[in-house]
Amino acid sequence: MRIIVLVLFLCSSTIIYAQQFNTDNYLTMPHGTGTFVLTTGERNSGMVSSFALIENFEFFAQASLFSDGRVDDYNQHFTTTVYAKYMFWVNKAKTGGAAVFLGMGQSPGSFTQDGYSPLHKNYWTALPITIPFFNNTISWDIMPGALV
Repeated sequence: MRIIVLVLFLCSSTIIYAQQFNTDNYLTMPHGTGTFVLTTGERNSGMVSSFALIENFEFFAQASLFSDGRVDDYNQHFTTTVYAKYMFWVNKAKTGGAAVFLGMGQSPGSFTQDGYSPLHKNYWTALPITIPFFNNTISWDIMPGALV
């Protein structure tokens, strides 16, 4: 059975194409692209979704739960955030550019034996900038931002 799965995987891998887009830089996904990720483990679970519904824009929703049932009196908590990114400049070679993030989130709410500690809202912004140097040999990524 393992050999069959391996053969099917190797055969299908030559016809499957994918592109990973990171949210922590100036690049936006191509219009019409979306990503939805669910993860779970012994201590952490999460959901991340991102969608490029408008040209040069991305919209995100994210939630994370930190819980460890193996440890008594473990402080369980969760966070949520939603944000948008707008890519407003890209150089001619498409090796550098800039964008702006605007978001709001809640972090972290806690569940303990004494009850629930409510979330507090955060409003934040960031400006990711990528500057290429030496004929695109080296790139410098900076991301100033603010949190209220």
